[in-house]
Amino acid sequence: MVTASPNDGYEVKVWEDPYWLRVTFLRGSSESSAFCTWNALPPRLDTYEN
Repeated sequence: MVTASPNDGYEVKVWEDPYWLRVTFLRGSSESSAFCTWNALPPRLDTYEN
């Protein structure tokens, strides 16, 4: 993931670690997250909707 920009009305939160990255877009009680890991395995991307 290189960049992420929220649409109007959303906020974005980012958590970083040497072996993973999580980006979450929030609006009210809704959230969408992308979670990428690369620790000793090929990179993997999981997404979550809440």
